[in-house]
Amino acid sequence: MHLGPSQRHIPRAAVVKQAMLVACLLYLMGSAVASAGDRSVAFRRCHGLCTRTGCGSVPAATPHTKGHAQGSSSAADVRTGCSPLCARSPPASQAEAWPAAPISLQLLRWDCNADCSYICMWLLEDSSRSLGGAVQKYYGKWPFTRLLGMQEPAAVLFSLLNLAAHLHCLVRFTRLTRSLSVQPAGGGACLGSGFTHRWLWTGYMSLSINAWLWSAVFHSRDTWLTERLDYFSAALLIFFNLFLSAARTCNLGGGGMVAVGAPLAAFLASHLRYMHAVLFDYGYHVQVCLAAGAVQSLLWVVWTAITAPAGRRHLVAFVALVNACMLLEILDFPPFNDVLDAHALWHACTVPLVYLFYVFIATDAQPPDSLVKQKHT
Repeated sequence: MHLGPSQRHIPRAAVVKQAMLVACLLYLMGSAVASAGDRSVAFRRCHGLCTRTGCGSVPAATPHTKGHAQGSSSAADVRTGCSPLCARSPPASQAEAWPAAPISLQLLRWDCNADCSYICMWLLEDSSRSLGGAVQKYYGKWPFTRLLGMQEPAAVLFSLLNLAAHLHCLVRFTRLTRSLSVQPAGGGACLGSGFTHRWLWTGYMSLSINAWLWSAVFHSRDTWLTERLDYFSAALLIFFNLFLSAARTCNLGGGGMVAVGAPLAAFLASHLRYMHAVLFDYGYHVQVCLAAGAVQSLLWVVWTAITAPAGRRHLVAFVALVNACMLLEILDFPPFNDVLDAHALWHACTVPLVYLFYVFIATDAQPPDSLVKQKHT
């Protein structure tokens, strides 16, 4: 029951004490949050010093830097690293060891601010690990060792492998549909619903190539633009897959596709507009994409149970394995050897699944009579 002012009187002194208590709790909570990664005092001081002078430093128990940050130690209790991308005059102690700017960093558009973040991150990590401290996140990510200017080299590699797999399957599917088109099949109906929806499969593979391309770009260099291109391309692919699964499982025609596709397109446009213009809410974005993926998986499973289509074993295996591999996105752990984390492993697991799904796609597109002949031969 709600108590109004006339029913319950709270002394002013008690109100002041409660306000002070809340303020103290908020301060402690803020201090706890600020103690992690890029919000720590040591990181901020290092980053500020680096962007002003070209060299950053953090307190350390040991003078070495394990090779992650460029530069050398200036004192027994300080770790120092310098950025070649900062247009500053090096201090006298660093003048001889001032590093040259690698071509890879210039090509990937690293600047003084970003390079100082990387250097200070590893200065702080090396100092913390030498004392047995836990690995911390910086700007929402685990610390990764750069390779040829790439922030997350393992994720880049596996993204490119996924791109190559989809491109290979697209070429194979294009050749398959061309060969089926020239074969006398006694009418388009004999080719089956899978063949009549071949443009949807082509769209799926093309959007997959686009999504994995921007995934590779984003993991190479995390910027405001590459982040949105990666997330929005992935969302476009997921919602197209939802549309594809509905169109194929329900065998929709032109009118049915419009009835299903229009609301999905309107929702996706609204979602992307909110993410871009209002608030880039990563948690909300993930929930939307997971919900769309769950509905898609449910459609495929129910369809295979009711109609028992050709290639259903490959389809069911694909759906089960994809959802199992998604657990890697939940199991968020620090990267092995500062390179391979759960997200990169998720990308690695999806490479062979591309070909598993393609077996179903190719089987679904072929005429039923040709499948019977292939089975007997």
